[in-house]
Amino acid sequence: MKILLESYGCTLNKGEAEELATRIQSLGHEVIGPSEEATPDMDLAIIFTCGVIHTTELRMLRIIGQLSDSSTHIMVCGCLGAISESEVLKVAPDALIFQPASNDEIIEAIGRMTEVPDTKISGTDPHSLTPLPLKADRIGILPIATGCLGDCAYCITRFARGQLRSRGLDEIRERASALISSGIVELQVTSQDTAVYGMEKGGDTSGYGAMPRLPDVLDAITSIEGNYMVRVGMMNPAASLKILDPLITSLGNERMFKFLHLPVQSGNDEVLARMRRRYTVSDFEGMVASLRMALPDIYISTDIITGFPGETDLEFKDSIALIKRVRPDSINITRFSPRKGTDAASMLEQVFGWVSKERSGQMTDLRFEISRNKFSARVGMNIRALATEYRKPGTTFLRTANYRPVVVEEVLPLGEWYEVNVTGHTDIYMVGVTIS
Repeated sequence: MKILLESYGCTLNKGEAEELATRIQSLGHEVIGPSEEATPDMDLAIIFTCGVIHTTELRMLRIIGQLSDSSTHIMVCGCLGAISESEVLKVAPDALIFQPASNDEIIEAIGRMTEVPDTKISGTDPHSLTPLPLKADRIGILPIATGCLGDCAYCITRFARGQLRSRGLDEIRERASALISSGIVELQVTSQDTAVYGMEKGGDTSGYGAMPRLPDVLDAITSIEGNYMVRVGMMNPAASLKILDPLITSLGNERMFKFLHLPVQSGNDEVLARMRRRYTVSDFEGMVASLRMALPDIYISTDIITGFPGETDLEFKDSIALIKRVRPDSINITRFSPRKGTDAASMLEQVFGWVSKERSGQMTDLRFEISRNKFSARVGMNIRALATEYRKPGTTFLRTANYRPVVVEEVLPLGEWYEVNVTGHTDIYMVGVTIS
């Protein structure tokens, strides 16, 4: 079969899509993508969807509708089918809808379409298959769990993915080995919340104990021989606090990017309580201080939501003040989007959209001011960076050991480390030239 496969949204979604692509190709099917490459002789379209905010849902529905109009068989995967199945069926009545993390069921359905009932490869673990690259980069994605243990008031994703289900440590290591053997040089460990890995086992959420936890996962991966670096994905501060000391130890490994994505979401404790985030501003600042004490040049990324229900001007100013104190290296800024079925959608004192947009603009200005200052301080320095991908023609995108981005106007072989002289910067990355 000729199968279109594409994914949208988070890294976890993309990682699950790439694992499915590996299995489909290993069964002899041809995988194409993105949707611009769709052809009349295409047999099937598989879309891994995102529904985190309303505007994203509308975009997903538009894409699904366009593929449905082309009379292609469609499988809708990812979060949108789980949270808005009726809306999906309105634009694609014949679509097959799969819940998140349902790759086994998708493979079985493809087997039925091809009249080959047993689609498993005899004697082969599908998670250990050598990936067949679909992209011009050297980045591999390794999902370690699906679902979470949180109950954030605004989050629709937790309804789509449900309770936490962690993969076994041996399975993770086998998949990591396969990715590294395929030539991956940046391995992105991902989950809905990486910090809660293993905490569903036996109901133990007390922290680092006898059951495997995230530091055990990172240690198992970094013990694999090869030329690669590991980036651990987003983790909520509430769970990260429980594993902070062993996590810092694991991050100290030479194969780990000195990077952490800790979404604080607000700089005001009352807003955090309404969000049900289960930590305080002081908790977040203490974590960042501990990380920077142990790993002085660590790259800290965070998230901010503007316009959460009831957020006052003073509460938003607390978020501005927090960012000025902490000065994270990057900030993902989202305007609050009420999602039907979440508690936040029915909260009183919904903030006007124009107010949320204005606050988002202020936060964005601050974000770029901080990044420009940090990048400008490095102009003239020589740095060591790993070439990981091609983003624009004629250029190469690299990452330092602390995950700072640098772009050179040269086409360099990927997977190698280079000495780069920083000559300038934009708002989001450094610019440089390689040193012979």
